[in-house]
Amino acid sequence: MNPLTQNPLCTRLVSQQVASAGSISSNIEEGYGRRSRADYARFLVIARGSATETRGRYKQRFKHWLPPEIVATRVALCEEIIAILSATIRNLRPEP
Repeated sequence: MNPLTQNPLCTRLVSQQVASAGSISSNIEEGYGRRSRADYARFLVIARGSATETRGRYKQRFKHWLPPEIVATRVALCEEIIAILSATIRNLRPEP
């Protein structure tokens, strides 16, 4: 069992993290389903916000509960997702 799920102090924190991480893929999927570049880009911006929220929670809150190497790995994955989303958003939006 995961010690975070056993700790009553972490119940809400874990729940929030699962929700924000899940929101990343949900917004990508919803935006893609809209079949419009503008809508897709808008949902990718929302997904990027969720990725940023997820990264921040690892850096600021989970650092007190998880080993530093796990936090560093998960933060790096979030940063990779943010970079991919940012590049895709730039490619979808028309040049000014």
